[in-house]
Amino acid sequence: MVFFWQNVRADGGLRLTDQGFRCLIDDIGLTSYDIKLWDDNGRIDTGYKFLLDLDKHLEVPYYVQVGRWPRIILFDEQTYFWAIMHGDFQRFLDGHKVRTGI
Repeated sequence: MVFFWQNVRADGGLRLTDQGFRCLIDDIGLTSYDIKLWDDNGRIDTGYKFLLDLDKHLEVPYYVQVGRWPRIILFDEQTYFWAIMHGDFQRFLDGHKVRTGI
C-alpha cells in the first residue's frame, strides 16, 4: 500500500504516489483526465488544507502535481466531467463539500 498511496491510514484518501501514478499510467494503461489547478485569477492554493479536502471528498484515485503549473490527474471520467462543468477544480471541491455536508 505504501507503494501506491500517499495516505495509507484506514481513513486516508486515494491520492497516488509517484510510483502508483506511473504504474497506473505506464504498466496498466488506465485512462486519465488532467485538470489544471490555475485559472485567469491565478493558481489554486494546493497547500495542506487542499490536500486534506481531496482526501476527504474524492472517491476516485488521483494524482496531484504541484509546482509552477499545478494539476490534478483523475482516473474517473464522471468525476472529471463534473469538475470541468464547475469551471475550476476549487469550485467543484467546494460544491462537493456542500453537497455531502462535510
